[in-house]
Amino acid sequence: GTGARRLSAVLRALPLEQRYAIVLAFFGELTYGQIADHTGVPLGIVKSRIRLGLQHLRHELRNFEPSPTGNQPLRLPAA
Repeated sequence: GTGARRLSAVLRALPLEQRYAIVLAFFGELTYGQIADHTGVPLGIVKSRIRLGLQHLRHELRNFEPSPTGNQPLRLPAA
């Protein structure tokens, strides 16, 4: 739907490192430690990339309204 397209567009606009970390965490269901191991990036940097990426997603999606079909706005976890 429209929400999925909007999220996809906003994800594509993120820097690659942030997008990759977010996709692994939330869609791949990896822990931050597993992402660090998988990418060879220190844990603190993984956490920072996810935090910054989520802040950007929240900012971009803040004004996104649910569609008349009753879809709810996307709720992102706190960074």
